[in-house]
Amino acid sequence: MLIRSILTVLDGSQRSELALKASISLGRLFHAHVEILYVQPYVNGAIQMLADSTVVGASAAIIDQMKNDVESRTARVEHLFKEYCADAGLKVEYGETDPADRQPSFSLQLVTGQDCLEIARRGRLSDLIVMARAEPRDGGVHSTLLEAALFDTGRAVFIAGEFPDSFDARHVVVAWDGSREASLSVGQAMPFLKCAENVRIVTINHNDHVADPRSLAAYLERHEIVAIAERR
Repeated sequence: MLIRSILTVLDGSQRSELALKASISLGRLFHAHVEILYVQPYVNGAIQMLADSTVVGASAAIIDQMKNDVESRTARVEHLFKEYCADAGLKVEYGETDPADRQPSFSLQLVTGQDCLEIARRGRLSDLIVMARAEPRDGGVHSTLLEAALFDTGRAVFIAGEFPDSFDARHVVVAWDGSREASLSVGQAMPFLKCAENVRIVTINHNDHVADPRSLAAYLERHEIVAIAERR
């Protein structure tokens, strides 16, 4: 499978920069179109619910906090896109993309809705989803956005951490236990494995039924991927 379409989910937090930088490098690596998505929540509905509350003073304070948070996150996403894409000379698409054009391109989508539903819908039509691990206040590894990307799309998810200026996937480690989940992960990672100069398959000896990493190495060799098998 070729990676031609990348969905990058930004939540407007400080970690959004990590996801954006990763997606730019990946877009360049695979000559893909990168759709950068930020879903603004339905604030008006929540405001109306709070306005009907009997605790008027508390409601007003919460409403202001919600509006300020959404505005702050939206402004951060727009600023990041301008800094790293529009002002950096990258190809920015404002309408439909040209599928015949193999230059990496980037677009910004600011939509209002339910974030998990938007990620599921758009992610199913993407080859790869890029996002940063949510900050603790947004759920961390248990965030609903991450769960939607992992479990509701059927697509590979790239979790961006501290990222170098360029990413070339030269060294790849595959954790292999012979399971269905590991097999699916290998299949979805094939574009990265084909780009790599060094692929190492690691299997951990934790019981008597350890999968043989050499079998996976033989499978990858049929795809012209040379891998070193290692059992620990």
